[in-house]
Amino acid sequence: MTTKADGISEATLIFISYPRVEREHAVQIRDAIARKGYRIFFDTSDLDAGDSFPDIIDKALKASAVVVGCWSPLAFTRPWVMKEQLLALDLDILTPAAIKPVTGRDIRVDFQGIDYADLTSFDGADSHPGFVKLMRAIERKIASSRDDARLRPGSEWRDTPNAESTLETPLMVTLPTGAFTMGAPPTEAKSDHAERPQHRVTLAYAFALSKYPITFRQWDSARSDGADLPHANDQGWGRGDRPVINVSWNDAQAYIGWLNHRSGLTGRFGYRLPSEAEWEYACRAGTQTPFFFGASLSPTQAVFDASVSYGDARAGAAVAHTQPVADQPSNGFGLAGMHGNVSEWCEDCWNGSYVGAPDNGDAWLSGEKMQRVSRGGAWNFMGHVLRSAARDRSPPSTRINYRGFRVARTF
Repeated sequence: MTTKADGISEATLIFISYPRVEREHAVQIRDAIARKGYRIFFDTSDLDAGDSFPDIIDKALKASAVVVGCWSPLAFTRPWVMKEQLLALDLDILTPAAIKPVTGRDIRVDFQGIDYADLTSFDGADSHPGFVKLMRAIERKIASSRDDARLRPGSEWRDTPNAESTLETPLMVTLPTGAFTMGAPPTEAKSDHAERPQHRVTLAYAFALSKYPITFRQWDSARSDGADLPHANDQGWGRGDRPVINVSWNDAQAYIGWLNHRSGLTGRFGYRLPSEAEWEYACRAGTQTPFFFGASLSPTQAVFDASVSYGDARAGAAVAHTQPVADQPSNGFGLAGMHGNVSEWCEDCWNGSYVGAPDNGDAWLSGEKMQRVSRGGAWNFMGHVLRSAARDRSPPSTRINYRGFRVARTF
């Protein structure tokens, strides 16, 4: 696919650099990569009158996640081809592929020592060993460039299986590293002993949390993709962008398994439930007040049973159901609805106090294994249960109309 200049920044993922007289070989590579669902910048044959060739190439290169550099004895003699590939080398996005046999004497000194895929006998088949090697290198480059950008605190992003995917995957927000005081002091109204002793927790690693609780739209999208998930009852309140409810801790783990499979993630860098410490750190967003917006809670700040006030706020009315996730206020980290609407499962086992709790952000996996922690309060909870420090728990098989979940991911 040829990408127009005014769409380069959004559309281009892979740039193919080749000498025009060897176009036939490059076309085979282009078509094979395109079958994987990636968009390609291949040539500039559709430039309009007045378009600048050097400017278009420069924009396309800088917008690409990977440059596939076609290598041949001829390619190393072509100034434009070498200019493209040297820039790609500087940007650390070059992935070479030999389309004609090359020797050490052919390869330009700047590229000496760089491994490359051998496509000299490529017949267009996805199973060709050289093409398999090329795709692995491309996928590593894309993952690396994606995660480098995602490491910036405040970055919002989502994983999709490929460029053409229509699956509804969660929007993630990267959080800054830092430390905070977990729990509530005895002076905090309606706090209890389960929130003490207060203790310092340091999160020295980069991680992300979904901006919103997982929605019915995302849950149903996973089911339509074949995920082995139960139908989640919406109580007649509506699906779409409302938070999914009536899902157990075990159901949440099944959704996460599907999400990791579709995203190609495994091990400790895959999706997971947040630890309780991560959840509170994310909710507080640098604050130590009962709520991220202060010491009081009003009906305009969260979805909850406001018939009993907390702090200096006036009492309001009870609510009858959840609300769409995007309608909820965001905190200083850009996370929406951390107080109220739905209570959210965490990874941790329940412990009745913080004596012996991890201080590094890890989930606490010893304790009452048949009770799992949830946080944040819900639409039918009174205000004090929505506090940043407030804790709750249920058996991992519990499905109830006020509990959902978010997902986390470590880099």
